[in-house]
Amino acid sequence: MNEMEWKKPALIGGLIVALPSLIPFVSYANFCLCLWAWVGGIVAAKMLADRSKRKLSFGDGARIGLMAGLIGGVIYLIISAPLMAWQMDKMMERFASTPNFPGEWANTFLEVQQNFALRVGIALLSSLIASLLMTGFTVLGGMLGVAIFEKRKGENTPPPDYPSQNPGGGWPKA
Repeated sequence: MNEMEWKKPALIGGLIVALPSLIPFVSYANFCLCLWAWVGGIVAAKMLADRSKRKLSFGDGARIGLMAGLIGGVIYLIISAPLMAWQMDKMMERFASTPNFPGEWANTFLEVQQNFALRVGIALLSSLIASLLMTGFTVLGGMLGVAIFEKRKGENTPPPDYPSQNPGGGWPKA
């Protein structure tokens, strides 16, 4: 398959994975098994099925889902890690103000708030874990997209163009 057939679906799918996952309130859909990752993989597979000249396999769906997931994961990681490190103080205060907050955790939260390197490390680690989860669900979304949108029957490869046995045209003489 042509390399150009993969680029646009992977990029669009990756943007669908990352951008809604970064928008407040819209990102809550990710609490449903990374919904935006599924949607990004399905859309990438649909776009690939529309562009492809051959029947797609589940491996093709997994591959386009992986590409879209990696693009979306990198975008998510680059944007969410600094935001999370910047807002870590607010998150810690919100956790500490809950009624059933364990008192022994207060020292740990205070240490995280005061140590910039620890705050950045936690933000990077949590963003990386979220990116990897999204990538995995995008692979599954790509496979589901192939199952839904690939309706062509037959083999995975188109038949070759055979040269005509009868160059003059018409039916061959017996």
